[in-house]
Amino acid sequence: DTLSVTSGKVEVYAYDDAINASKQITISGGYTYAYGINNDGIDSNGNMTISGGVAIANGTNAPEDGFDCDQNTFTVSGGTLIGIGGGTSSPTTSSATQPVAIVGGSSISAGTYITLANSSGTNILAFKVPRSYSSYTLLISSPSMTKGSSVTLNTGATVSGGTDFDGYVTGASVSGGSTLASLTLSSTLTTYNYSGGMGGPGGGMPGGGR
Repeated sequence: DTLSVTSGKVEVYAYDDAINASKQITISGGYTYAYGINNDGIDSNGNMTISGGVAIANGTNAPEDGFDCDQNTFTVSGGTLIGIGGGTSSPTTSSATQPVAIVGGSSISAGTYITLANSSGTNILAFKVPRSYSSYTLLISSPSMTKGSSVTLNTGATVSGGTDFDGYVTGASVSGGSTLASLTLSSTLTTYNYSGGMGGPGGGMPGGGR
């Protein structure tokens, strides 16, 4: 089956994979929030294409992913993506056009904010981590991340105000925190403290999401 999100709000909190499709997942608009209690956040057993909107994918610990499409084509050409879990599938650099960063981190507690700022220190977005991890992999992409630019990821900041969608906050006042990674986006995919590949098969039966 193929799953497409073009507009509106989709919020899924599920025992296994939160969102699962056997052939294709396409997100081109709207707000999508996926929380997999025991497995992946968003899992396509085929290709995954994200060209717009906001997609937030929360997976559990390794080997489960935030975004998982096995070894299939993962195209990112727009939109805001935040995926956190024990691992992630990597975007296909030959088809992705919007820069993506994948960063590995050590333990982090539920309720901690991860924030993204541009080279001048202006906050782009904040993300409230919904569960605790002993170690995690973060995938992040935003239209504000352009090739050749520099961004900084921080953890533990104080975030107030702004517009909140299930922990994804924009337009907020951000202060404090410590640097997780400072990245120069010299190519479509930039990694830091991450040695994974395309990501292995996630939890759940193909197409079943059980």
